[in-house]
Amino acid sequence: KSGKSVTVETDITLDKEGEWVLWASYCIKGKKETICGPEEWDACKIKVEAKPICPEGCECLTEAQAKELGYVYCGGEKIICGYDQYQKPMYCYEKPVVTPTTPTPTATLSPTPEITPTPTPKRPDLIIEEIKCDYENSRIGYVIKNVDCATAPYGHATTLYVDGKEISHDLVGVDLKQGATRESWFKEYKWPECKTAKVKVCADNYDQVKESNEQNNCRERVCECIVDVTAPRIISGPAISQITQTSALICWETDEASSSLIRYDNRAGKYEMVARDAKLVKKHCLTLPKLEPGTTYHFVVESKDSSGNKVSTRDLSFETLSPPDKVKPSVSLRLPDKLSGRVPITADAQDNIGVDRVVFFLDGKPMYTDYAPPFEWDLDTRGLDDGSHSITTQAFDAAGNAVKVTQDVTVQNRFPAELSPVHVRIINPENMEELYANRSIPMQIEVTHDYEYSIGYIECIVEENDEEYRVWEKHYACRVGYPRVVCEGETPLTETFLIRRSFGLGLHEIRVIAYDGLGNSGSSSIIVNLTEPPPLPPPPQPAPSVTPSLNVLRRDNYFLVTLTIDNTGRGGLINLRDIEIIINNTGFQSTGDISVTRRCGISEFRSHGDVSYLQDQKISQIRVKEVSLDWDEQIEIEYTLVPILFREFDEYTIASNIAVSYWYDGKRYSQQFADLAWSSSTEVDNAFRSADYLIITTPAHLFRHNSNHDDVNRLLCLMAELAKEKCGVLGYVWEYHDAEGIKSLIQEGGEWSNRLCPGWTDDGYLLIVGETEIIRSWTRRSKQHYGPDHVHNTDYPYASTKGKELFPELCIGRIIGDDAAKLMNPIEASLQVRHNQAEFYRNNHPRANAYALAGGGKHKRIHWRGIKKISKELDDEFDVFKDRCYKGALPMDNFLEYSVNTDVIVYFGHGYDDGVGWSWGRDPDLTIGTIDSYNVDFGNTKPFVFALACNAGDYAGVTGIAEKFFEKGAAVYIGSTEVSFELKNKKCGKKFFEKWCGNPSKSIGKAWKETRRWAAGKGRWKQYWSQEYQLYGDPKYGRR
Repeated sequence: KSGKSVTVETDITLDKEGEWVLWASYCIKGKKETICGPEEWDACKIKVEAKPICPEGCECLTEAQAKELGYVYCGGEKIICGYDQYQKPMYCYEKPVVTPTTPTPTATLSPTPEITPTPTPKRPDLIIEEIKCDYENSRIGYVIKNVDCATAPYGHATTLYVDGKEISHDLVGVDLKQGATRESWFKEYKWPECKTAKVKVCADNYDQVKESNEQNNCRERVCECIVDVTAPRIISGPAISQITQTSALICWETDEASSSLIRYDNRAGKYEMVARDAKLVKKHCLTLPKLEPGTTYHFVVESKDSSGNKVSTRDLSFETLSPPDKVKPSVSLRLPDKLSGRVPITADAQDNIGVDRVVFFLDGKPMYTDYAPPFEWDLDTRGLDDGSHSITTQAFDAAGNAVKVTQDVTVQNRFPAELSPVHVRIINPENMEELYANRSIPMQIEVTHDYEYSIGYIECIVEENDEEYRVWEKHYACRVGYPRVVCEGETPLTETFLIRRSFGLGLHEIRVIAYDGLGNSGSSSIIVNLTEPPPLPPPPQPAPSVTPSLNVLRRDNYFLVTLTIDNTGRGGLINLRDIEIIINNTGFQSTGDISVTRRCGISEFRSHGDVSYLQDQKISQIRVKEVSLDWDEQIEIEYTLVPILFREFDEYTIASNIAVSYWYDGKRYSQQFADLAWSSSTEVDNAFRSADYLIITTPAHLFRHNSNHDDVNRLLCLMAELAKEKCGVLGYVWEYHDAEGIKSLIQEGGEWSNRLCPGWTDDGYLLIVGETEIIRSWTRRSKQHYGPDHVHNTDYPYASTKGKELFPELCIGRIIGDDAAKLMNPIEASLQVRHNQAEFYRNNHPRANAYALAGGGKHKRIHWRGIKKISKELDDEFDVFKDRCYKGALPMDNFLEYSVNTDVIVYFGHGYDDGVGWSWGRDPDLTIGTIDSYNVDFGNTKPFVFALACNAGDYAGVTGIAEKFFEKGAAVYIGSTEVSFELKNKKCGKKFFEKWCGNPSKSIGKAWKETRRWAAGKGRWKQYWSQEYQLYGDPKYGRR
């Protein structure tokens, strides 16, 4: 707490010789930031020397010194204890022992003794196990090992040869027992910069140790020059702290030692001030001094390593504290008394220091905040009831002083007929124009609106003999929202149509009425005189012909296309039969929802079309067949397209070619139309920029692995439908792309990620469709202490677009299934819930249920404790039934009863090694076989299933239990592809539901990403858990 102190004492062991630098470091973790002490704060230096090499009573001397003193080798052995200035070895010597002289006794004959063979003594054997080339620190080292049964005593030397020359020595100052190793570096040698060297290292080069094998002491290696071209990576920060009126502290961390530099200024991109520190460190902290109070500063951070490689951040900003201020700002409103349509609301705000922001309120509710003058809010009144409302504005200064002003206004959007804002003008024909009776009348009208509201409906009425006939009408699609009603008929608009009904001779009134979405209407009328038409010329030779017209409208991330085919045959009533229409769309995928309408006068006949994808041409082809198209009839084809990301492709064209064929008079005719093709790179770019969801697959692999190509085409259409409904686009991967190639497209700065919505690489969604033969998964080495050393069939590297790979930025999922038909199951489940054709409830809905099941067998009590903890989190949103397999009814009976119409199913227990079932400790287990034989049925609910069990998410090379759940109607399944550990399952499973439950707007994929980021920062075990568990299904599923 503030004002308190803490004292910490500890012991450390200085276990290596040399100079040590010691200092105390600390980090104070707050709610918003962590403040750490500086590097080498109040440091002290301690020099640690190696223990004496020579035994007691011996001295380390050169050969010349020993000869001068008359000393002999210590213990009769040559023990190296150092090197002289000429790099010649020095040895351990001792004074010679003088033995007293005694008389020689007279020899006495005795029997010859029996000779016993002397056994071979046990000896060590020293080898160089490894040569180390450390280019970054310009040094060469080695690992020495004793591979025989006796201990090698200390005191022998290891020799370094570079390019055939003896360069340096390193003294081994420890005993090496059998199998023992020692790593060391040649301290006297510095590897020249960027020089390739042929290196040889020899153990016991002067034969001080008697070995069992004297021929294996040396090892050779070429140490190659490696030019460092990799820039440092910023792995933490930049974090801004200690902000005052005149200064701020900025800290960050890099993955390698590098310099520190901050460019900053109060204008973005104009960084005229610099703070720097040339010292190469990993943890960087710089203070920015002499700042102005209450000012926003922009800055970029740079770090450069010893090779000159540099990393820098994007423009970042912070604001210094404002000086004390007790004077309130002033504010006033400027607006008319009566409001209609879109009205700019303006506030005049002033302050002695500066206005921080102005908040606009409508009927007491905050609606908009403006942070810079002029302070304006564009109010759209269409969503308001007519009548009295209050407009309030509140101005704040940087010190938090505020002032508020309110004004009452009247809103009017519904008007009496004489004041209607809707206006209709009949452009053609003109008033009192003479036209021919019994002929179609071409019409052209214009509709405007005083407040630019959209039009919902237009009708045309003709009067004859005091009777009125509606001869034409058009409805514009409208949706409810804010504003309350929004229609597609944006004003001003122009419509051209034909009055096809025939009328007799004389004067006729033609009246056109238009209605906006709020019920206001306007009309215009003209009088036409229908006269006797002139005699018809001789009929020309009949010639069949059709005329197409095309309309394309972008809706955020997808396109609505309407193609109209008119029978315009010349020379009489030409009726066409057996019509086939083929439409090619390049760079797009159809959703498969194709509406075909044949209009015959005021009658309509509806049918559908088919879709196929031509992968080599990147074309989604739509094929429509109709029985007939009589003269003066038309066929209207409406369909939806979603744009596709390809590698190095930007030739997007709708209706790039239209082919129409038909039978007439015993012959087959065909017409081609390429001049109607629609192409707009701006609109396509805007569609991609509207998408926060990328759905990818490899069509070439889908077609290769599925003999039923109709299923593949249906799957591609379902992917497009999911993208359309959930603000997504598609990405079709080249068949030769590996996992690294795909990752390069979606990582920060990648070709695909650059085209998606801003911020996609920070918080976007990614869905992979297909198993590993369609889109490759990853195999990554695990970092936990025991258990599997690799994690197979994991997708987590795809989710990392920048920074550390274990910390995902994307919310990721994969669609699994053995063929195209089964891959459709989870997509259809998500779409059915989206279209209210199936159920998924949460957020304490009366029908929101969860089934939490603890497995039996070994560790059954851990399973039960984990389920109870997870159930506490689920209780926030669901009616939870907790169950355990080792008490009460048989687990299969309970599962069949409580999984029906259940939204969330959680299992914590054991799994089969091959991923085909849950081993819950009592027969029968839940497997891919028993799911079918017991006819597991989820009712009309599409549940989310979480299996906290070993291998319960495995799918590669086997039909796993996850796939069987999808066949039965599950929408999302989370499971592991490897052996999983109970205690981590309990903690991490609880953490997931803690992040998901209580947040109805949060998707399962978003909660899964947050859980994985949490686990990745909690040590190796939880990192492994984050690697092994995969999400299958739509990651946007599960939010309301």
